[in-house]
Amino acid sequence: MPTPDPARAKRRTDDPGLAIERTALAWNRTSLGLAANAALLLRLGLEADEPLLACASSAIVAAAAAAAWTYGRLSAGRNRRAFRDARPVARPRALRAIAVATVITAVAGTALGLLFAFQA
Repeated sequence: MPTPDPARAKRRTDDPGLAIERTALAWNRTSLGLAANAALLLRLGLEADEPLLACASSAIVAAAAAAAWTYGRLSAGRNRRAFRDARPVARPRALRAIAVATVITAVAGTALGLLFAFQA
C-alpha cells in the first residue's frame, strides 16, 4: 500500500476561505429553490381557482427567496472580512432568526398544502 504524501494530505485539509464560498453558494441554491416553489405555488393556486391565496402565498415565498439571497450575499461579505481579520464568524441571533423563519415557512407550507388537498 502506498504511503500518503503529507503535503498532499495537508492541501486537502487546508480550506482557507473556501467554506465561505460554499456557504454563499448554498444560500444561492436556497433562494433559487424558494423562487421555484413560489412559481409552483402560484400555478397550483391559479389552477385551484384560488387567485388571492395563490398570489399571497407565492408573494410570501418569493419574499423569502429574496431575503435568503440578500442574507447570503451580506453574510458572505461579513464572513470574508471576519476571515481576513481573524475574527469569529458565528452570529447566534442570525441563526435563531433563520430557525424561526424555517419553522414558520414549514407550518405555512403544510397549512397551504392541506388546504389545497381538502379543496380538491
